[in-house]
Amino acid sequence: MIMCTAVVDCFALVAFWSPGPGEMLLLALVALLLYGGDLPEVARTWGKSFAEFRRSLSGIQRDLNETIYSEPQRLEYLPPRTPARDDAVSKPDHAGTSPEQKAASAEADAIDRG
Repeated sequence: MIMCTAVVDCFALVAFWSPGPGEMLLLALVALLLYGGDLPEVARTWGKSFAEFRRSLSGIQRDLNETIYSEPQRLEYLPPRTPARDDAVSKPDHAGTSPEQKAASAEADAIDRG
């Protein structure tokens, strides 16, 4: 295994691994031997697949750009609700009181009115 001590050394090694004209000719010869007369059809299929792949990538990129650069939705804030005034709320509830307490409360209400 080749160990790279610096990033520049790694890039220099990768540059030597790219195929030159001789290697490309060898690859073309192997492809011709493998696919024979079907090579044009195989190349056409690969080209269509690659074009479809690029279209789908550009569609994803377009959707991401629309999402990222679109205006955010503005939220509509409603004013706080105030409770409705109800006579039942203002009157005291006499549930759970004894009959004597109810009578005393009724007397006090009669004195207040009187």
